Amino acid sequence: MDEKTHELIEVGLRGHPLENLIDGWIFRVEESSSNLYLVEGTNRQGKRVSSFGIDPEKVLNDCLKKAKQLDSRLRIFTKLLKLFSK
Repeated sequence: MDEKTHELIEVGLRGHPLENLIDGWIFRVEESSSNLYLVEGTNRQGKRVSSFGIDPEKVLNDCLKKAKQLDSRLRIFTKLLKLFSK
């Protein structure tokens, strides 16, 4: 695990939200049971993504990937709405 990711996970496990990883998102890290990690992200609109597993780095990266994918889908949806509302 790279040092920056390790530091982020440690900060999250201490109960601090992880901000500024993706614009508009806040992530929380939790060790829900021994060596089982949960990362949850919430955006400004209240949309949520989450990931869990035994490798905290993979769990964090999976959750970040899901957040980016959701942002991309929401941007496309917004563009389509504008096109069809004209």
